[in-house]
Amino acid sequence: MTRPTHLFARPLARPLARLAALGSAALLALGAVASHAVADPGLRRAHVPIRWAALGDSYTAGAIPATGARVPLGAPDEDGCLRRQYSYPEILRERLGPLVDLHNASCGGATIANVAETRQLPIGTHVPQWGLEDPDYPYPPVPLQLAAVSPGTGVVTVGIGGNTLAFVDILGTCYRLGLAGGNTGHPCRDHYASGLPGEPGIRERLATVAAEYGRMLDRIHRKAPGARVVSVGYPAIFPESAAASCTWGSAGTGDARGLLDFGTITFQDLDWLRHDVLEPLNAVVAEQSARHRAAFVDLYRSSRGHDVCSPDRWVDGLLSSPDPDAIALVHPNADGQRNAAAQVGTAVLGGLPGSAAGTLPEAGPGTPVAGLTRSSPPSAPPGRPVPAPRR
Repeated sequence: MTRPTHLFARPLARPLARLAALGSAALLALGAVASHAVADPGLRRAHVPIRWAALGDSYTAGAIPATGARVPLGAPDEDGCLRRQYSYPEILRERLGPLVDLHNASCGGATIANVAETRQLPIGTHVPQWGLEDPDYPYPPVPLQLAAVSPGTGVVTVGIGGNTLAFVDILGTCYRLGLAGGNTGHPCRDHYASGLPGEPGIRERLATVAAEYGRMLDRIHRKAPGARVVSVGYPAIFPESAAASCTWGSAGTGDARGLLDFGTITFQDLDWLRHDVLEPLNAVVAEQSARHRAAFVDLYRSSRGHDVCSPDRWVDGLLSSPDPDAIALVHPNADGQRNAAAQVGTAVLGGLPGSAAGTLPEAGPGTPVAGLTRSSPPSAPPGRPVPAPRR
């Protein structure tokens, strides 16, 4: 793709390794989970330790500063996968303690092929199509994520598919087309309607996701024939009505607060992205899971009303709501990861969301966790104004 120029009218290559203010740390209550697990002898006998392999892309790894500090997980140096402290696997590692033996192989930028077919070259924070450069790029290849799975693995969770669809590239194209034409029409929908030479349309991309996803699940089953395999879908990212809840614009066009949402993607294209891209992607993952003996954790339903344009967002927009100087590029923040941990943790313990077996107790708003409270965003750093109210 052509690298955009003057994208946000401000430097975007700020060091993303700097920990962003965790304004909405959405975590499970450690004491409640630990006491619940240890006090139940049947649960302890049945589930200690569960050998768990967590596979996936940036929505699993955490990736952005709003989900905490990087977690190298024993590697001598940062490997470019951007696993973070408050990603849902790491939340559950902390909360479940000896109940699980977790191998977190998730990696930002991973495609379905990187799970079982092709070793990944991690990109770190190097996203040139959005004007971002990582001084440590390129990174050496990491093993196939399937290497984290063995015949003794009890549970495999996998959240993947968005990068095979090229979701970040699609958002970048929509941003540039909306910037060029203003907040009118659906230029991105038209661009991807049937595909261009060398660039498949959305239907073709979804068909590729379906074929590769099913093949990946079969390989996971072959590697760990006794494991419970759990596919994790994507949360609600786009609102039910963009015109009713989003702000359009960038630093040089429209309202600069739009960068906390989707920038210059038109409202009609945001509706298209929800209805014709994200929801079908989740449907493909759910369908392939049913066909290939995997459970499906639906994050979409539990996160509706907490999209990027919501005042109580669980997914940050182009910039991060806790720290407008931090890049988010439409990824879950700590609240979104907390919700995923609640849903996925239930499946790891042997149940499914909504079932009674192995249900994790919830941490309500304001519950203190590791010195943070979910309902209390930190003050802005000295010299940086608090963002104006959205509406």
